[in-house]
Amino acid sequence: MRLSEFFRRIGEAVLHPRLPRVRLRLPRFKLERKGRKEVPRVLRGFFEARHACWPEYLVLKAQLALLTAFLLAIGGVIYSGWLLPLLLALLSAYLLHLLPDFREAFSSDYQAYRAFILLSVALPWTLLVLLRARFYYSPFLALCFLLVSFTLFRVKYGRDWTYGTVESVQGRTVSVRVGYDIRSNVGAGLHVLQAPFKVRRGERVKLKVERPLLGLRGSKVVSILQKAGTR
Repeated sequence: MRLSEFFRRIGEAVLHPRLPRVRLRLPRFKLERKGRKEVPRVLRGFFEARHACWPEYLVLKAQLALLTAFLLAIGGVIYSGWLLPLLLALLSAYLLHLLPDFREAFSSDYQAYRAFILLSVALPWTLLVLLRARFYYSPFLALCFLLVSFTLFRVKYGRDWTYGTVESVQGRTVSVRVGYDIRSNVGAGLHVLQAPFKVRRGERVKLKVERPLLGLRGSKVVSILQKAGTR
């Protein structure tokens, strides 16, 4: 390299500096909410024995939170401090936090489950306010409010059928697995039924259920109505 060429390159480097290109390979992180769709290992055997899985575990968490909220509201009759409303507010926030999971677990019936969660938030607060007001008719008004709320929910979202998946077939006798269904008030389980037509394992079927008057014991799956295909 000639001396003039050397000084020319030095001059270009000074007048037009170029930063070196540095390529950094950053690790890619896959963000996942681990355990969101799984039953905890300590409870897995309990749920599997009842043919239940993550959606039923989600419902159980909501039901336990609702029961605790009612106990806190009733406790407001004895304890009038700020602790119970604070705990109730935390439970209300937890129930609302479960809404996205309910949308994922029960997408086709999400409106019913959303109404259930909103009722689970509103009812304990209403009960707490009425009982703390100490009106003469407060217990009666609280009971009426609960009955009317659940009756309206049942009228709007209730139905006398649900869906199930055929697990096994032996002639006309089939075993159908049913998940929890708040609209028909059916719990998760395996039901042995007589099929009025030919079905295959893995097919979804529409099922007839018998709903008791008050619905305290849950509905009973009684027969297969038709093939449901995909929901």
